[in-house]
Amino acid sequence: MDPIHSTRSRLLAFSALALTTLSQVGAGQEGTDEAGNLFKHQTAVIPEDMQEELAHVNPLLEGWTTEAFQGAAKEAMKGFFHAAYDEGILGELKGYLSEEFEGCTPLRVNNLVLEFDDGITQAYRMGAPSSFRHGAEKLRELLDELASPYAPGTAPHAAVKVISIAPRAEGGYHTEVFIQLDGMREGGRIQQNFTWDVYWQATDDKQALMQGIYVLEYTEVHTKKDMFEEVTEFLFGGLPYYATQFQQGVDDYADRYDMIGGSAFLGSHGLSVADINGDGLDDIFVCQESGLANRLLLHNPDGTLTDVSRESGADILDATRSALILDLDGDGDQDIAMAIRSNILLMYNDGNLRFTETEWLQDDFHSDIFSMAAADPDGDGDLDIYACRHMSMGSLGASPVPFFDANNGSPNLFWRNDGDRKFSEVANEVGLGQNNTKFSFAAIWEDFDADGDLDLFVANDFGRNNLYRNTDGKFEDVGHAAGIAESAASMGVSCSDFDLDGDMDVLVSNMFSAAGRRTVAQSDKFMERQDLATKGNFERTARGNTLFANRGDGQFEDQTEHAGVEMGRWSWGSRFLDFNNDGYEDMYVPNGFVSNRNPDDL
Repeated sequence: MDPIHSTRSRLLAFSALALTTLSQVGAGQEGTDEAGNLFKHQTAVIPEDMQEELAHVNPLLEGWTTEAFQGAAKEAMKGFFHAAYDEGILGELKGYLSEEFEGCTPLRVNNLVLEFDDGITQAYRMGAPSSFRHGAEKLRELLDELASPYAPGTAPHAAVKVISIAPRAEGGYHTEVFIQLDGMREGGRIQQNFTWDVYWQATDDKQALMQGIYVLEYTEVHTKKDMFEEVTEFLFGGLPYYATQFQQGVDDYADRYDMIGGSAFLGSHGLSVADINGDGLDDIFVCQESGLANRLLLHNPDGTLTDVSRESGADILDATRSALILDLDGDGDQDIAMAIRSNILLMYNDGNLRFTETEWLQDDFHSDIFSMAAADPDGDGDLDIYACRHMSMGSLGASPVPFFDANNGSPNLFWRNDGDRKFSEVANEVGLGQNNTKFSFAAIWEDFDADGDLDLFVANDFGRNNLYRNTDGKFEDVGHAAGIAESAASMGVSCSDFDLDGDMDVLVSNMFSAAGRRTVAQSDKFMERQDLATKGNFERTARGNTLFANRGDGQFEDQTEHAGVEMGRWSWGSRFLDFNNDGYEDMYVPNGFVSNRNPDDL
């Protein structure tokens, strides 16, 4: 369960697939078979040395009995809630309990404290955990009490994550389990977030049976109405390619396109929203996979969209990971910058929404650009572009070394706008070449030191983030000195003055990994020959998001745990936004990772 094994196994699996495919093509070229098929059908064979590496995905290979058991525990928790609310018969609940069930504390605590109320949404937090234990005969009543806020006749939806696991001295295991219940209540919605310490008995047939349930944390959020309404189909449903392109997942494309064309299993193709035609309504530019046209969609007054991709000339077929809508030449209309593989395509608007003039920004280092950030950090009145890059060889590139502080990624680029539609790549010239071989996902321009010019924060995967301080157009990486260069799996960043003290704070989207939290904490098993500092770096990598408060003196303070924002799951981005217009910035953190229709997919 070493993360290095995990990364290596993923790369080996791709290599094995490529080798197998090549061997099949070579065999098929000898001629057709009797059925007239061009290629012979062969069973894929993974070389023996790769099989040994791939075997590390089995937790029992090196004695990780805890990881093997957590799978049974998670399935038992899912079944437990299914029996509790979807079928609701005490006899079925008994199937998940040990005969030596020790009891449980109250599941919906009675000492909830109101912490937030804006008239529409109320948030409650548990005052203190109860130590009173109830026996199995009380469990049905406690579960009914937990679900009592939901509308009659409805069942809450349950999501479960096992975030820690350890053996018990007397046998069996105990786990920390994060659980989220959500559903409808009379006049609105409700969400309950809570953490249970669950004691388990493991049977001979590997079944997980609960011996005790103890509430560690509990919060409850009520809302009188939906804050948002799902309008995706209304907005895009009239487009002829909505189902065949916009409703397809990355797995529908990644295995069907040649990697040479730029298809990526990460599915990291983005979009840009801005008023490109000056009518006061925000339009949408959608980046697509190789072979699929990028889409420029104009926002109509009735809320529908009109596709002007072809007539505008924006329907580029090359794999596009990122796009910016902005006025690059200062003529008053909006242009488009597209990150296409390792280069940036600039498309200039002729004033009539025709992008007939183009320019390529190219360098000699051929690695894909993942995202871009534009601003005027040199104060000359035009927009420059900072481009983030990740692996040094694309999606199957070099593994990060070391895993928590990698410096073998691709150098990011800084394209200075010299006017007259001319750009120069000057990262090294202005100081942005310092510490510039990371695995970067995102960047943001902001005046963090309030000196009147824009500084730059860069969020890096597999290692420490950068904070480049701007002094008269020259940059210096001060991230470590400022206390903000944490080592984590950073993928997104957003800024706001969340504490209203007059300076800009930083929210960094990092990976929250339940598997990482479980395994790294077991110091007797995880990298047992490594020093504590190295283990601590790995543990931090799995913790989740980070909220940095700007102290105004060049230093940042980690306020994550105090604010309770680390649990964002596998976070890919972050945005501060005042959802309810109360003057305080809220947070939106999109999350998830590559999945597919296979229920056994990890």
